Amino acid sequence: MKVTIDFTTFPNIQTTNTTVQDAYESIKTMCNGQKSQKSRNVGEAFSMLVRVLISANQSTLAQQVVDYLKSLTDNNKKEKSYLLIYVSALVGSGSSIENAIPILEDRIISGEIEPFPSIVKLLNRAYSMKQRSLHILRKSSAAAAASSSSTTDPNSFTVKGSLHEFDKSLITSTIDNQKEIKQISVSKKKFLILYTDGSMISSNQEIKKTNISSISCGQEISMALTNNGTVISWGLVARQLAGSFVQISSGHSHCTAVDSKGRLFTWGVGAGGRLGHGLDDKMTHDPKLVDFFKDKIVTKTAAGRFHTAVLTQQGEVYTMGQNYRYQLGYDDIQIPMHNDQLRAAIDTYIPESSLKTDFKNLLNNELNSDLTIVFDQSSKVHVHLIMLARFNPALVPLFTKFKQIQTIDSDTFFEDIFKATHVGDDKSTIGTKVPLNQNNLLNFLGIAYGMEALPTNLLPFADIFRGEVLDHVNNNHSKRNLQVALSFPQTDFTTVDPFSDVHLFIVNATTGVRTTYYCHKIVLQSRSMGFNSLLSGENNKPAGTAILQIEIKPIYESVLVNFLKYLYYDSFKLDTKSTSGNDILRMISLCTEYRVERLKAGCEKLVIHSVDNNNVSPLLQFAVKNEANNLISYCVDYINLNKSTFTNEVVQQKFPANIQSHINAKRFYNVLQGGQYTPRQVDYFKQNSIFVADIEAGDKMSIAHDEDGNVYQMGIGSNHTKGYPIISKFSSDIFTAGTDKNKPRIDSIKAGSSHVAILLDNQQLYSWGAGFLGQVGDRNTFYPTPIKSENTNEIYNSISTGPYSTLSYNDNELKKIQQEEKLIESSSSSSSNEKVSKEEMEKFFESLKQPDSNKVLIELFTDNRKSSNMMDILSNKVETLSVTSSKLSDEESSSNITTRKLYVDAKILPEDAQKLISTSGPAAAVLRIYGYDYQALQTVIYFLYKGTVAVEGDIVIETIALATLLGATHLYYKLSGMVNQMMNAELAVSIHKAYLSNPATKQLVPPNIRCAVANFMKHHKSRCSKYL
Repeated sequence: MKVTIDFTTFPNIQTTNTTVQDAYESIKTMCNGQKSQKSRNVGEAFSMLVRVLISANQSTLAQQVVDYLKSLTDNNKKEKSYLLIYVSALVGSGSSIENAIPILEDRIISGEIEPFPSIVKLLNRAYSMKQRSLHILRKSSAAAAASSSSTTDPNSFTVKGSLHEFDKSLITSTIDNQKEIKQISVSKKKFLILYTDGSMISSNQEIKKTNISSISCGQEISMALTNNGTVISWGLVARQLAGSFVQISSGHSHCTAVDSKGRLFTWGVGAGGRLGHGLDDKMTHDPKLVDFFKDKIVTKTAAGRFHTAVLTQQGEVYTMGQNYRYQLGYDDIQIPMHNDQLRAAIDTYIPESSLKTDFKNLLNNELNSDLTIVFDQSSKVHVHLIMLARFNPALVPLFTKFKQIQTIDSDTFFEDIFKATHVGDDKSTIGTKVPLNQNNLLNFLGIAYGMEALPTNLLPFADIFRGEVLDHVNNNHSKRNLQVALSFPQTDFTTVDPFSDVHLFIVNATTGVRTTYYCHKIVLQSRSMGFNSLLSGENNKPAGTAILQIEIKPIYESVLVNFLKYLYYDSFKLDTKSTSGNDILRMISLCTEYRVERLKAGCEKLVIHSVDNNNVSPLLQFAVKNEANNLISYCVDYINLNKSTFTNEVVQQKFPANIQSHINAKRFYNVLQGGQYTPRQVDYFKQNSIFVADIEAGDKMSIAHDEDGNVYQMGIGSNHTKGYPIISKFSSDIFTAGTDKNKPRIDSIKAGSSHVAILLDNQQLYSWGAGFLGQVGDRNTFYPTPIKSENTNEIYNSISTGPYSTLSYNDNELKKIQQEEKLIESSSSSSSNEKVSKEEMEKFFESLKQPDSNKVLIELFTDNRKSSNMMDILSNKVETLSVTSSKLSDEESSSNITTRKLYVDAKILPEDAQKLISTSGPAAAVLRIYGYDYQALQTVIYFLYKGTVAVEGDIVIETIALATLLGATHLYYKLSGMVNQMMNAELAVSIHKAYLSNPATKQLVPPNIRCAVANFMKHHKSRCSKYL
C-alpha cells in the first residue's frame, strides 16, 4: 500500500542540521511520490530520522515523531504498515522493542491484523530481547527499581600495565555496547575488537569488517580470519587468501596461517628466518607454503615479535626466527646473530602469468584476424580461427573453409557451425533462446580470449559450439558465472596446421635435416616481445601472401618445443631423464634472444639450486652474457659467502667492472641478520617425552603447556639473573590439574613482551614476568613465579596481552549470576533439590486443571508440527498466536495445535508474569504462553508452589528460558547451578547442538552454562566426540 503522511500535522522539523534535514526530506519524497513504497523502507527512514534528531540533541522532537506515528497506528489498526513504521521509530529512539509487544499481541490475538512474516520477525526479536533483559536478578522492589534506572556496561574489562600509545578510554569509546565482545587483540600502537556477531573494528575505526571469526593485531601488520576460512591481512602487506584456514597469528611485521589440512603459510618480513623459507631475510609479499612441514600436520602457529613457534598434531614444538633472548628454546642457532656472513638468495621473484591478459587484447582486433563476421554494415566481429578452435577441435575442418573466404555473414556463420555440431537437428531453433547479435557473440567469444567468466544468459552459445565448452557448462550448470578455462589443442607443433601463418624451422647442424614448427602470429606476438618486434613489419602485408619463414638457431633444437608450449599453454613438463643442465641454460639464452622474461626467471631459479664451487665462475660468465640478473646476484653472493674455499684465480677472474666491484665487497642488503632460518624442533620436549597441548609467542619468550597443566617458558624474557635456564617449568599446584578432575585446568595462555598471563577454567588469572609497568601485579617489579590476580573477586572470561599490558574481559551477567547464586543458596531454604515422584506431580497438576474464575488461567499453545527445541520456540510463539482468534478450523486446531490449561493462584506469579496477563478470557485473567514444552511449564509452576525443582535432561535449558520470561529468578539461578552439577558429555553436546551453535538461540542460554559447556567440551573432547 501507499503510506500516507499528513505533513501539515506532522511535528515541525525546523533545523539547520543538514543531516536531520536530509533525513526529513527523504521521508517526504517517499510519502509524497507517486510510487508506493515498502513499509520497511519507510520505517527505516523514520528510524534514521529519530536517530539523527537524538544525535542533534533534539530528543523532545524525536519523541514527538514517535508519538505521532503511534497515533497513526491507533487510527489505522487494520494496516500493518503503520505498525511496522511505528516499531521502527521506537527502535531508532533507543526504546526497547519489548514496548511493542502488547500492541503486536493484542492486535494479532483480536484478529485486527494478520501475523504477516514481517510482524512475526519483529515479535521474534521482541521476545528474544525480553528474555535477555530479564537475566538481572531482582532481590527486592528497590533493587529492581535501581537496576531499571541504571545502565550496566555489558563489556566491562580491566587493563593492567601500559597500552603504550593509547589508553583504556580509547578502547572504551570504541566498543559498541549493543554487541558482545568475542576477542580483543592489542599491539604497541593499535588494537582490534571482534564481536560475537562477526563484526570487527580497529582502534582508529578506519578498518571495519564483517563475517569474522578470529583476529590478530601486530604492530605493522594485522590479520582477520573469516567464517568461511579466508585470511585477510592489511598494513605492511595487504593480502586476501581464500581457502579453508582455521587459525591465524601475526607478529610485529609477519603473518602466519594454518589451513584445515594442517599446512602452514607465512608472509611479510622474513628477517632472521621467522618465515621458515630458508636462508633469506627478504620480505615475502604473497602467502607462501612452508615446505619444511609438508610431511607433518600443523595444529597451531604463534607469531612473536621476530620469531615464530609451531605446534604439530604429534605435540611437537618447532621454532624459527631471531633468538636474542633464547625465545626459540635453544641457544645454538643456524646463523649467529649480528654476524657478518652474506646470504645467497635461493628464491627469485617470478612474475604472475600474463597468458590471459596477453590474449584479451586480441578480442575483435583486426590485427592478424582471418575471418570477419558481418551482422550489418556497422556491426562486425573480427576473429582468429585458431582461438575459436579452442572451443571444439572438431570444428577445425569448417574453420579451414572459413579461412579461405575471409568474410561471412552472421546467419551463415551460426548455421554452418550448428549443422557441424548438431547433425540432423532442426536449425530453425537457432537464436530462439538468446539474440545472436554482435554484443552477445563478443561476450561469448571472450572466454576463448582469456576471460574466464561466462554469463549464464549466454549458455545457448555454448550449445551451438558444443565440444569442451559445452561439457564444462553441463558440469557447472548451477553457477551464476561459469569459470571456463580453454586451451589450445595439444601438439608438438610439427603437425601441419591449416591456421598457421608463421613457420619456425631449424636445420640440424649435423644431419642437415630441416624441421618445421607450425605457429601463429597472434600467439608469438602476444607472448614474446622479441617475436613482436620481428613480426611487426609483417602485419601490413595483404592477406594471402606467403607464409612467413623464421629460422631458429640449431643450438635451440632440444628446447624449442618446450619454449613454444610455454608461449601457448603457459607451462610445460620437463623430462628429468632427458633434460640436462645445458638445456636449461639454452632455454635462458632463447628467452633472452626473444625476450620472454617470466620463463627466463623460472629457469634461473632452477639453475641457482645447482650452483657449487666448481661451476659458479662459468655460470656467472654465462649470466653476464645473457643478462640473467637473478643468477648474477646469486653467484656474486655465493662467491663472497664461500670466498675462503676458492683459489685466488677463481675470485680474481676478469668479470665486467660492474660485476667485479661487488666481489670482495659487502653489500648491506645481503647481510643476514642471523637467526634460525630452517624450522627446528625444540629438543627439550622431545627428550622429556612431553606432549605439548598449546603454544603462544611473545616478544622475548615463548610459552607452552602440556595436557597435565605444566607450563614451560622458553627464553629468559627480562630476567637477567645469571644462570637462568633457557626453558623454565612452572608446575604450581594452583593451575596444574594432572589427573585430578576437581582441580582447575588451563583455559588459555597469552604472552606479552616479557610477561605471561594464564586464565584457568574457573575464571581465575595468574601471571608472571616483567611487571615494571603494572602488567603483572600491584608492584612495578619483576615476578619470577606465577601470582594470582590481586582482585580475587573478579571473574575473567577471556584475556589478551599487549607488549606491556594484560586485558581481562568480564561478563557482568556471569559475575552477577555467580554472586547471586551464593546469596540465594544461603538465604532461600525453599530452593531444595528434592526428587519428586511422577505420581505426586500428576496428582498436583490434575488439581490445577479444574476451572476456577478466581484464579489465573495459563494457556500453553504448542504446535505439533514443530520440534520442541529452542531453535523453533520463538517462531512457535507467533505462529500459534492465531489459535485464539478462531482463524483455525477445529479440525486443524485439534490436529496441529495442543492447548493445555492450568488455573493457578495469582499470588504465586512473579511480577514479570503479572505484566503478561490479559484481562480477557474465560477466567478473571489469562496468561498465554506459546511454544514451550509442557514439562518446562510444569517445572516452573511446581517450583512457584512448592519451592522444589524437578527436571532432568536438556529440557532444563527450555525451563530456564521460560523461568526468565516469567521472571522466576530464584528458579532461574537454581537451575543454572544444577546444570553445572549435571554436566556430562551427552548433556554438553545436546546443549551445544540445540542452542549454542546458533547465534539466535545462544543468547537464551545463561552465560555460566555457556562457559560450563565450552569448558567441558574443550577438556573432554574424546568423550564428547561420540555424541557429535
